[in-house]
Amino acid sequence: MYYEKKYKSDDAEWVLFIHGLGGSIATWKYQMNAFSDYNILCVDLQGHGQSAFVKTKHPENAAANAIHEILTEENINSVHIVALSLGTIIAMEFAYLYPDNVKSMTLAGCVLNINMKRKALVLMAEIVKYI
Repeated sequence: MYYEKKYKSDDAEWVLFIHGLGGSIATWKYQMNAFSDYNILCVDLQGHGQSAFVKTKHPENAAANAIHEILTEENINSVHIVALSLGTIIAMEFAYLYPDNVKSMTLAGCVLNINMKRKALVLMAEIVKYI
């Protein structure tokens, strides 16, 4: 998973940005100035931006695990998460799997329940990205 970070200081808290379907790190370009007092971590979800498409049975779980690997590699203990649309699903999965790594979450365009219709829509989007 591709990511970029903007480091301010050891004292600054970390904010993790997770974009929505069809987005990328560029989704957050207008928010960067407002969060200039924080250390910032932005990710490109699989098949978006500069991240390769990886076919997985549970993409939300794979993305959450990939984010955890990044945090571990960068020695980041906890983050405030800001997520949009599809990113909210990843954020909730991450918080479920790694609750000790989450200080807070702000979810915009939140998807709370993944029923069969929504799963089909996400699958179709993944197929279109692959093609």
